[in-house]
Amino acid sequence: MQDRFTYDVGDFGKYGLLRRLVGTTAGDGRQLLRLGVCWYLVPDAIGDKAGKHTGYLDLVDDDNQYRRCDPDLYDALKRIKQGEERSVRRVMGSAILPENTVYYAERLTFAGIPPTKVNERLAHRSAWLGGSVKALQDADLVFLDPDIGLEVASKTRIRKSGPSYVFYDEVEPYLDRGQSVVVYDNLPYRGRGEDPQQIQNRLAEMSRRIQRFRHPSAMYFVRGTTRAFFILPTDAHRDLLWHRCCAMMKSSWRVHFPSLFDLRGEWRTSGNQE
Repeated sequence: MQDRFTYDVGDFGKYGLLRRLVGTTAGDGRQLLRLGVCWYLVPDAIGDKAGKHTGYLDLVDDDNQYRRCDPDLYDALKRIKQGEERSVRRVMGSAILPENTVYYAERLTFAGIPPTKVNERLAHRSAWLGGSVKALQDADLVFLDPDIGLEVASKTRIRKSGPSYVFYDEVEPYLDRGQSVVVYDNLPYRGRGEDPQQIQNRLAEMSRRIQRFRHPSAMYFVRGTTRAFFILPTDAHRDLLWHRCCAMMKSSWRVHFPSLFDLRGEWRTSGNQE
């Protein structure tokens, strides 16, 4: 995550999904889950056009396809856009997420640690992760928000780009103590026709790499750049989170989140989802 992405359309999808999953806007009369947010916050990059998808907040029609999904979220992000600062601190100080949400917003960077100091980089990252695990210990659902996404074979955690990725063993401490986890993943740009297979491959990989958790699923978001949100539920939350994902796809959100995936394949808004 970078501060400059705040209130981009990706934020709208991200926070809309989280509000649904924890029960803020689920409308199903079931339990509220306490949310923990870990931003893999890296320094803002300079020189590209990332974070430019903000025009959706300038639509004047109150019934536009964004605001009708979650008016409170839309209006809160619009207020942030009208301010002077573009940062995750503005999100933390708003009513976007529930009041009892816990956050970890320490920057993850290897600035000042040269590439040759491998052990120092590993120790720095381990200490950063330990801080997150401690800060979010009271959450029911933990959201991990990397700048790019889940680990890929060509990237190691100690490279300059390493802080932009979540590695599988960094997910396990939360799962081990009974917390469900959601992980953001920015899908490689290869054309949306290939995205479903990418998501299925990742779900299968999750099932292999984190063997004691057999029920990962993913929501697919198609505004701006294509993104997936991988959901790793504990047994206690599995049915609840699946129900809320299915309900979201039957709502106004379905134009933004058109597909829900699990290990069986792609599921759509049909009667057999639940």
